[in-house]
Amino acid sequence: MSELNLVLLYAYQRPELTEKVIKSTLMWSKLDKLLITVDGLRQSATESEKTWRETTISICTRYSQLDPRVALVVWPDNPGLTNHILRSLKRAFTMSNVVIAIEDDTLVSSQGFDFLANAVSASSAPQIAAGYNKFFHTNVDSSSGFRNTLFPTQWSTSLNASMFRIVEEVWQERRVEWKLVAKRIFELNGLGVEKKARLFMYWYRYFKNSLKSHRHTDIVVQYAVFKSGAEYKVPWGDYVEDIAFQDWRGMNIRHNPLIRNEHVGEFYEFNGALACKICDVLGGRIEPSFSRYIRKWLLRRIKIS
Repeated sequence: MSELNLVLLYAYQRPELTEKVIKSTLMWSKLDKLLITVDGLRQSATESEKTWRETTISICTRYSQLDPRVALVVWPDNPGLTNHILRSLKRAFTMSNVVIAIEDDTLVSSQGFDFLANAVSASSAPQIAAGYNKFFHTNVDSSSGFRNTLFPTQWSTSLNASMFRIVEEVWQERRVEWKLVAKRIFELNGLGVEKKARLFMYWYRYFKNSLKSHRHTDIVVQYAVFKSGAEYKVPWGDYVEDIAFQDWRGMNIRHNPLIRNEHVGEFYEFNGALACKICDVLGGRIEPSFSRYIRKWLLRRIKIS
């Protein structure tokens, strides 16, 4: 299999945003292939939704005819979000061992694509990177490099075939092992025991509840990362622009860009790269309301070697 700089774009019913993303992606000089995948109509689709999807398909078709780097797949059915994303990724992985996956509501700069392409290799070891950086650090040179984390914002990601196989396994099994979640959380040696306990309780419940639904593909991928023993690489810099708020036809309606956080980083070593304690707390969604018995419960029952 040839190694391509392949970008997979998910599109559905936001034609104007889709065209913006296509134009932006084609500006990346190292791009070999842009694979656009359009899901089938939902059974409950309105007439407006049908029209928006057809307009989206028309725009994508035009670009596939104008630029040989662009390929389009229009699916006839709608099997649910996670099944659709996994079938699209499976198609992409027949073309390359590394895939950069983006959606129709983020603009990735050329520097961002460079980062996502370079952060992941066609290795037998599972690897993944996230291009969107929600947290900025006043004490780090943001022009290059990355931090490791288990809690990224998964807008624009790159992963290799080894990681994808684990994602498929997680979705097929839909089973959460609490010991596995606890083990990965306790690898965050920059955090105290109480914070780790809160992280564990939150993410164990979140994984367990979210894997039941096809709507939470990001959680399927995140649990696969936990299971793989890998971690996300996230850039220090600002490479991805959030444009979802410009069009209300997405799954999660917003009217403003996502608020980002800037802080002085408190760093520690995590699997060969820096991680940030503050990012882990904020990105990990630690809930301060957990009572002390949770910590005692965890300490009694979990022993991490």
